[in-house]
Amino acid sequence: MAGCREKPVPGGETNKPEVQTEARELTELKDRIKADGKLIGVAYLGWIEGDTETACKDLAGLDYTKDLPFIKGIEKYAENEGYRMYLVVPADDSVTISVCKCEFDDEYMPYDGEELIEANEPILVRGNISDTIPNLYVIAKKGSEKVCYTPVQSGMDGRLENSETKVYDFTPYDFMAEFSAYDRVPDAVFCGSWVGFKNDGNDEERVLILYLKADGYASYAYGLGNSEILEKFEGTWTLDENDILKLELVGGPPESVENPVVAEPYDCNPSFEWEMTTEGLSLTHIDGDEILYGTKGQTFEFEENGEDVGL
Repeated sequence: MAGCREKPVPGGETNKPEVQTEARELTELKDRIKADGKLIGVAYLGWIEGDTETACKDLAGLDYTKDLPFIKGIEKYAENEGYRMYLVVPADDSVTISVCKCEFDDEYMPYDGEELIEANEPILVRGNISDTIPNLYVIAKKGSEKVCYTPVQSGMDGRLENSETKVYDFTPYDFMAEFSAYDRVPDAVFCGSWVGFKNDGNDEERVLILYLKADGYASYAYGLGNSEILEKFEGTWTLDENDILKLELVGGPPESVENPVVAEPYDCNPSFEWEMTTEGLSLTHIDGDEILYGTKGQTFEFEENGEDVGL
C-alpha cells in the first residue's frame, strides 16, 4: 500500500509539524504497547472496500482514524480475500512481524500458511470475508519471545477477538459507528452468531442458527444438517424490566420469505431467560411461541457460530 508521506508546502519544504505529530503519536502508541507487556498492538479499522490505493485514501480520511495520523505514512501492506482492515504495530523496532495466510488443520486449528509480508514497522492488513473466521495469521517475534495471533472480531460483541490478551487492542471503538449501539445496550453480551442442536417433538435433530445484533436486530433459522433450511425468521430482540429476552420475529418456510404470495409468513414471538455459560449462550423458553416444534419450556444450548456451522 502506497503511503502518503510528508506533504509539500509552498517553497518546497515539507510540513514538519504534521510529520512530528505522526511520529509522536506512533511513539506514544508503542510506549503503551510495551507498558502493557505485549509485542504488538492490533486495531480493527472497519470494512474498507476498493483497490489498494482507494482503500488507503479512504482509511486515512475516516474520522475515527484521526488519532492515528501515522496511518498516512504506512507503506507496508498485506491482504488476503476480504475487506476487513487491521493495523498491526510492533512494540519497538526489534519486533519482527510476519503476516501469513491462515490455514486450518484436520482438527480446525489455525496455522501459518503462505507468508504475505515481513517487517519491523507498522503494517496494514486486509482480509477476512467473515467477521469471525480468520484468513490472516500474524506472528510477532523478539528474541525468544513469540506471539501467534489471528485477527478477527468476537462473535460475542463484535470487538476485536483478544480473549487470551495476546495483543494490545487499540481499536477506536468509541468513534466507530458500528460499535456505538453496544454502548446503548449494556446487556448485549449475548450478541453474535450462535449455533445449537436440538431434537424437536418428533425426535428429529435440527440445527438452530440464532443471530443477535446490538442494534436490536434478530434472525433465526433451523433446518436439516448444514444445508436445508426448514424455516427462517427475522425481526427484533428486546430485554424487559426483568431481564427477559423477547424475540419478535416474522417468517416461516423459505418460500414465505422469498414469495409471500406462495406461502404466507407468520409471527414467532418467544420469550427466554438467558445466561452466558462457559460453553456459550443458554436460553430457557418461558413464554410465547415455540422456536422449534415440541420444545415449549425447554432449554437451548448455543455455542459461538465461529466455524460457519449450520445454515
